Amino acid sequence: MHLKTFKWVLVVLLAIISNANAKPTVINLELGQDTREVLYVVPDLGVRLIFPFNLADMDPALSTTITNPVYFTVPNLTGEDGAINATILQNHLTVMVDRSSIEPLIDRMNGTLTNPLIGYLYLSTGGFNLTLELRTTLDRRQSPSNVFFQISPEKREYLISESVLRRSGAMALEYENKVASLENRAKTLALAMVGELSLKTPSVTRIRKSGTIRTGEGYVIELKAKALHQYDTFSTLQLFIINNNANAIAVKQLTLFQLDEEGSRTEISAAHRCEGIIDRFDDKECVLSTMEDAIHEAKHLLLEIDTNIGGGAVEW
Repeated sequence: MHLKTFKWVLVVLLAIISNANAKPTVINLELGQDTREVLYVVPDLGVRLIFPFNLADMDPALSTTITNPVYFTVPNLTGEDGAINATILQNHLTVMVDRSSIEPLIDRMNGTLTNPLIGYLYLSTGGFNLTLELRTTLDRRQSPSNVFFQISPEKREYLISESVLRRSGAMALEYENKVASLENRAKTLALAMVGELSLKTPSVTRIRKSGTIRTGEGYVIELKAKALHQYDTFSTLQLFIINNNANAIAVKQLTLFQLDEEGSRTEISAAHRCEGIIDRFDDKECVLSTMEDAIHEAKHLLLEIDTNIGGGAVEW
Protein backbone atom coordinates (compact mmCIF):
# COMPACT_ATOMS: atom_id res chain seq x y z
CA MET A 1 0.00 0.00 0.00
CA HIS A 2 1.33 3.43 -0.88
CA LEU A 3 2.11 5.69 2.06
CA LYS A 4 -0.30 8.40 0.80
CA THR A 5 -3.17 5.93 0.47
CA PHE A 6 -2.41 4.55 3.93
CA LYS A 7 -2.64 8.05 5.44
CA TRP A 8 -6.06 8.60 3.80
CA VAL A 9 -7.34 5.28 5.12
CA LEU A 10 -5.99 6.10 8.58
CA VAL A 11 -7.72 9.50 8.59
CA VAL A 12 -11.06 7.94 7.62
CA LEU A 13 -10.73 5.19 10.23
CA LEU A 14 -9.88 7.71 12.96
CA ALA A 15 -12.89 9.82 11.97
CA ILE A 16 -15.16 6.78 12.04
CA ILE A 17 -13.83 5.66 15.41
CA SER A 18 -14.16 9.17 16.87
CA ASN A 19 -17.74 9.53 15.67
CA ALA A 20 -18.59 6.02 16.85
CA ASN A 21 -17.34 6.81 20.35
CA ALA A 22 -18.96 10.26 20.48
CA LYS A 23 -21.88 10.54 22.91
CA PRO A 24 -24.77 13.02 22.96
CA THR A 25 -23.67 16.24 24.61
CA VAL A 26 -25.49 19.14 26.23
CA ILE A 27 -24.54 22.81 26.36
CA ASN A 28 -26.15 25.66 28.30
CA LEU A 29 -26.46 29.14 26.86
CA GLU A 30 -27.53 32.37 28.55
CA LEU A 31 -30.52 33.93 26.78
CA GLY A 32 -30.79 37.71 26.69
CA GLN A 33 -32.22 40.54 24.63
CA ASP A 34 -29.70 39.86 21.85
CA THR A 35 -28.11 36.40 21.77
CA ARG A 36 -25.81 35.26 18.95
CA GLU A 37 -24.17 31.84 18.76
CA VAL A 38 -22.65 29.40 16.23
CA LEU A 39 -24.22 25.95 16.13
CA TYR A 40 -22.83 22.90 14.31
CA VAL A 41 -25.37 20.39 13.01
CA VAL A 42 -24.58 16.80 11.95
CA PRO A 43 -26.71 15.50 9.04
CA ASP A 44 -29.62 13.27 10.13
CA LEU A 45 -28.85 13.81 13.83
CA GLY A 46 -29.90 17.42 14.38
CA VAL A 47 -29.76 19.65 17.45
CA ARG A 48 -32.67 20.23 19.83
CA LEU A 49 -33.10 23.76 21.23
CA ILE A 50 -34.86 23.84 24.62
CA PHE A 51 -36.25 27.12 26.05
CA PRO A 52 -37.35 27.98 29.61
CA PHE A 53 -40.87 28.92 28.41
CA ASN A 54 -43.55 27.86 25.94
CA LEU A 55 -42.67 29.37 22.57
CA ALA A 56 -46.30 29.60 21.44
CA ASP A 57 -47.44 31.61 24.51
CA MET A 58 -45.01 34.51 24.47
CA ASP A 59 -45.91 38.17 23.98
CA PRO A 60 -45.07 39.53 21.47
CA ALA A 61 -45.85 36.37 19.51
CA LEU A 62 -42.99 34.25 18.21
CA SER A 63 -41.51 35.39 14.91
CA THR A 64 -38.96 33.03 13.41
CA THR A 65 -37.44 31.89 10.15
CA ILE A 66 -34.58 29.71 8.99
CA THR A 67 -32.42 30.62 6.00
CA ASN A 68 -31.07 28.15 3.47
CA PRO A 69 -34.18 25.94 4.05
CA VAL A 70 -33.10 23.50 1.32
CA TYR A 71 -30.55 22.11 3.77
CA PHE A 72 -31.56 23.39 7.25
CA THR A 73 -35.09 22.62 8.47
CA VAL A 74 -37.26 22.21 11.53
CA PRO A 75 -39.06 18.96 10.62
CA ASN A 76 -42.79 19.32 9.88
CA LEU A 77 -42.67 23.03 10.69
CA THR A 78 -40.50 24.71 8.07
CA GLY A 79 -42.10 25.97 4.86
CA GLU A 80 -40.37 26.43 1.52
CA ASP A 81 -39.68 30.09 2.38
CA GLY A 82 -38.01 29.12 5.68
CA ALA A 83 -40.87 30.39 7.85
CA ILE A 84 -41.59 28.23 10.87
CA ASN A 85 -45.15 27.51 11.97
CA ALA A 86 -44.78 28.37 15.63
CA THR A 87 -48.39 28.00 16.72
CA ILE A 88 -47.94 24.33 17.59
CA LEU A 89 -44.55 24.69 19.26
CA GLN A 90 -44.06 23.99 22.94
CA ASN A 91 -40.76 24.77 24.65
CA HIS A 92 -38.41 23.22 22.08
CA LEU A 93 -37.64 22.79 18.40
CA THR A 94 -35.13 20.62 16.53
CA VAL A 95 -32.89 21.84 13.71
CA MET A 96 -32.03 19.17 11.14
CA VAL A 97 -29.88 18.71 8.02
CA ASP A 98 -30.96 16.08 5.50
CA ARG A 99 -27.91 13.95 4.67
CA SER A 100 -29.21 13.16 1.19
CA SER A 101 -29.31 16.87 0.36
CA ILE A 102 -25.58 17.29 1.07
CA GLU A 103 -24.41 13.91 -0.23
CA PRO A 104 -22.60 15.46 -3.24
CA LEU A 105 -20.60 17.64 -0.85
CA ILE A 106 -19.17 14.80 1.24
CA ASP A 107 -15.50 13.98 0.73
CA ARG A 108 -15.52 10.31 1.66
CA MET A 109 -11.74 10.04 1.44
CA ASN A 110 -11.18 12.66 4.15
CA GLY A 111 -14.49 12.35 6.02
CA THR A 112 -15.19 16.07 5.58
CA LEU A 113 -17.45 18.37 3.58
CA THR A 114 -16.03 20.02 0.48
CA ASN A 115 -18.34 23.01 1.11
CA PRO A 116 -19.61 23.28 4.69
CA LEU A 117 -23.04 24.89 4.42
CA ILE A 118 -24.11 27.87 6.47
CA GLY A 119 -27.61 29.11 7.34
CA TYR A 120 -29.22 31.29 9.99
CA LEU A 121 -32.02 30.68 12.46
CA TYR A 122 -33.69 33.95 13.52
CA LEU A 123 -36.01 33.75 16.50
CA SER A 124 -37.70 36.69 18.26
CA THR A 125 -40.32 36.61 21.01
CA GLY A 126 -41.09 37.88 24.49
CA GLY A 127 -38.55 40.72 24.33
CA PHE A 128 -35.47 38.79 23.20
CA ASN A 129 -33.82 38.08 19.86
CA LEU A 130 -31.83 34.94 19.05
CA THR A 131 -29.56 34.53 16.05
CA LEU A 132 -27.96 31.13 15.49
CA GLU A 133 -25.42 30.68 12.70
CA LEU A 134 -25.96 27.09 11.56
CA ARG A 135 -23.02 25.15 10.14
CA THR A 136 -22.95 21.60 8.80
CA THR A 137 -20.35 19.18 10.07
CA LEU A 138 -19.64 15.46 9.96
CA ASP A 139 -17.79 15.56 13.29
CA ARG A 140 -20.21 14.66 16.09
CA ARG A 141 -17.81 16.12 18.63
CA GLN A 142 -18.56 19.60 17.30
CA SER A 143 -22.33 19.24 17.50
CA PRO A 144 -24.32 19.11 20.77
CA SER A 145 -27.45 17.01 20.93
CA ASN A 146 -29.28 19.51 23.16
CA VAL A 147 -28.91 23.23 23.77
CA PHE A 148 -30.57 24.49 26.95
CA PHE A 149 -31.27 28.24 26.97
CA GLN A 150 -31.36 29.78 30.42
CA ILE A 151 -32.50 33.16 31.75
CA SER A 152 -31.09 34.78 34.86
CA PRO A 153 -33.64 35.94 37.49
CA GLU A 154 -32.87 39.58 36.65
CA LYS A 155 -33.44 39.12 32.92
CA ARG A 156 -36.55 37.02 33.50
CA GLU A 157 -38.01 39.78 35.69
CA TYR A 158 -37.14 42.36 33.03
CA LEU A 159 -38.75 40.29 30.26
CA ILE A 160 -41.90 39.81 32.35
CA SER A 161 -42.05 43.55 33.10
CA GLU A 162 -41.63 44.40 29.43
CA SER A 163 -44.31 41.87 28.52
CA VAL A 164 -46.72 43.45 31.02
CA LEU A 165 -46.00 46.91 29.61
CA ARG A 166 -46.61 45.72 26.06
CA ARG A 167 -49.83 44.01 27.08
CA SER A 168 -50.95 47.13 28.97
CA GLY A 169 -50.12 49.26 25.94
CA ALA A 170 -52.10 46.93 23.70
CA MET A 171 -55.07 47.05 26.09
CA ALA A 172 -54.90 50.86 26.20
CA LEU A 173 -54.82 51.03 22.41
CA GLU A 174 -57.73 48.61 22.19
CA TYR A 175 -59.68 50.77 24.66
CA GLU A 176 -58.91 53.93 22.67
CA ASN A 177 -60.09 52.23 19.47
CA LYS A 178 -63.32 51.15 21.16
CA VAL A 179 -63.93 54.66 22.49
CA ALA A 180 -63.26 56.13 19.06
CA SER A 181 -65.63 53.59 17.53
CA LEU A 182 -68.34 54.50 20.05
CA GLU A 183 -67.81 58.20 19.39
CA ASN A 184 -68.13 57.66 15.65
CA ARG A 185 -71.28 55.59 16.21
CA ALA A 186 -72.71 58.34 18.43
CA LYS A 187 -71.96 60.97 15.79
CA THR A 188 -73.60 58.85 13.12
CA LEU A 189 -76.67 58.34 15.31
CA ALA A 190 -76.83 62.07 16.08
CA LEU A 191 -76.68 62.94 12.38
CA ALA A 192 -79.45 60.43 11.70
CA MET A 193 -81.58 62.14 14.33
CA VAL A 194 -80.89 65.53 12.80
CA GLY A 195 -82.10 64.13 9.48
CA GLU A 196 -85.21 62.81 11.20
CA LEU A 197 -85.85 66.26 12.69
CA SER A 198 -85.73 67.83 9.23
CA LEU A 199 -88.03 65.27 7.58
CA LYS A 200 -90.52 64.24 10.26
CA THR A 201 -93.27 66.16 11.99
CA PRO A 202 -93.44 64.91 15.58
CA SER A 203 -96.55 64.12 17.52
CA VAL A 204 -96.85 66.71 20.28
CA THR A 205 -98.25 66.22 23.75
CA ARG A 206 -98.86 69.44 25.63
CA ILE A 207 -97.96 69.17 29.29
CA ARG A 208 -98.09 72.61 30.88
CA LYS A 209 -97.05 71.37 34.31
CA SER A 210 -94.95 73.39 36.72
CA GLY A 211 -93.46 73.08 40.15
CA THR A 212 -91.44 75.14 42.57
CA ILE A 213 -88.25 73.99 44.24
CA ARG A 214 -86.99 75.69 47.40
CA THR A 215 -83.44 74.88 48.36
CA GLY A 216 -82.15 74.73 51.91
CA GLU A 217 -80.58 78.19 51.64
CA GLY A 218 -83.81 79.87 50.63
CA TYR A 219 -83.34 79.95 46.88
CA VAL A 220 -86.37 79.40 44.62
CA ILE A 221 -86.27 77.62 41.26
CA GLU A 222 -89.34 77.03 39.12
CA LEU A 223 -89.59 74.22 36.54
CA LYS A 224 -92.17 74.30 33.76
CA ALA A 225 -92.69 71.26 31.48
CA LYS A 226 -94.15 72.59 28.23
CA ALA A 227 -94.41 69.77 25.67
CA LEU A 228 -93.33 66.28 24.75
CA HIS A 229 -92.33 65.74 21.09
CA GLN A 230 -92.31 62.18 19.80
CA TYR A 231 -90.34 61.18 16.67
CA ASP A 232 -89.92 57.70 15.22
CA THR A 233 -86.71 56.86 17.07
CA PHE A 234 -86.51 59.41 19.91
CA SER A 235 -88.46 61.91 21.96
CA THR A 236 -87.74 65.36 23.38
CA LEU A 237 -89.10 67.03 26.50
CA GLN A 238 -89.28 70.81 26.24
CA LEU A 239 -89.12 72.72 29.53
CA PHE A 240 -88.26 76.06 31.11
CA ILE A 241 -86.14 76.77 34.18
CA ILE A 242 -87.00 80.03 35.91
CA ASN A 243 -84.51 81.67 38.27
CA ASN A 244 -86.49 83.57 40.92
CA ASN A 245 -83.37 84.72 42.74
CA ALA A 246 -81.14 87.76 42.91
CA ASN A 247 -78.15 85.55 42.03
CA ALA A 248 -77.36 83.87 38.69
CA ILE A 249 -77.50 80.06 38.68
CA ALA A 250 -75.90 77.30 36.61
CA VAL A 251 -77.59 73.98 35.86
CA LYS A 252 -75.35 70.98 36.63
CA GLN A 253 -77.66 68.06 35.87
CA LEU A 254 -81.21 67.23 34.79
CA THR A 255 -82.42 63.67 35.47
CA LEU A 256 -85.75 62.20 34.40
CA PHE A 257 -87.48 59.31 36.22
CA GLN A 258 -90.48 57.09 35.57
CA LEU A 259 -92.75 56.60 38.62
CA ASP A 260 -94.97 53.58 39.20
CA GLU A 261 -98.17 53.52 41.26
CA GLU A 262 -96.25 52.72 44.43
CA GLY A 263 -93.92 55.65 43.98
CA SER A 264 -90.84 53.65 42.98
CA ARG A 265 -88.76 55.45 40.41
CA THR A 266 -86.70 54.21 37.46
CA GLU A 267 -84.30 56.51 35.67
CA ILE A 268 -84.98 57.18 32.00
CA SER A 269 -81.75 57.42 30.05
CA ALA A 270 -81.70 60.92 28.57
CA ALA A 271 -79.35 63.70 27.51
CA HIS A 272 -80.07 67.39 28.09
CA ARG A 273 -79.16 70.67 26.47
CA CYS A 274 -79.21 73.37 29.10
CA GLU A 275 -75.84 75.10 28.91
CA GLY A 276 -74.90 78.45 30.24
CA ILE A 277 -75.84 80.68 33.15
CA ILE A 278 -79.42 81.70 33.98
CA ASP A 279 -79.24 85.33 35.02
CA ARG A 280 -81.09 86.57 38.11
CA PHE A 281 -84.85 86.74 37.63
CA ASP A 282 -84.46 85.24 34.18
CA ASP A 283 -85.39 81.92 32.56
CA LYS A 284 -83.89 79.41 30.11
CA GLU A 285 -85.49 76.97 27.68
CA CYS A 286 -84.00 73.47 27.93
CA VAL A 287 -84.54 70.15 26.16
CA LEU A 288 -84.15 66.53 27.31
CA SER A 289 -83.79 63.85 24.60
CA THR A 290 -84.33 60.14 25.05
CA MET A 291 -84.68 57.00 22.94
CA GLU A 292 -86.69 55.14 25.60
CA ASP A 293 -90.43 54.55 25.23
CA ALA A 294 -90.83 54.75 29.00
CA ILE A 295 -91.28 58.51 28.76
CA HIS A 296 -94.62 57.90 26.99
CA GLU A 297 -95.67 54.79 28.89
CA ALA A 298 -95.12 56.20 32.39
CA LYS A 299 -98.21 57.29 34.34
CA HIS A 300 -96.08 59.77 36.26
CA LEU A 301 -92.75 61.47 35.58
CA LEU A 302 -90.32 63.10 37.96
CA LEU A 303 -87.73 65.64 36.87
CA GLU A 304 -84.79 66.22 39.16
CA ILE A 305 -82.52 69.26 38.87
CA ASP A 306 -79.14 69.98 40.40
CA THR A 307 -77.63 73.50 40.30
CA ASN A 308 -74.85 75.47 41.96
CA ILE A 309 -77.32 76.73 44.57
CA GLY A 310 -78.93 73.36 45.30
CA GLY A 311 -81.66 71.28 43.73
CA GLY A 312 -84.88 69.32 44.03
CA ALA A 313 -87.55 67.56 41.96
CA VAL A 314 -90.89 68.19 40.31
CA GLU A 315 -93.48 65.45 39.64
CA TRP A 316 -96.36 65.37 37.17
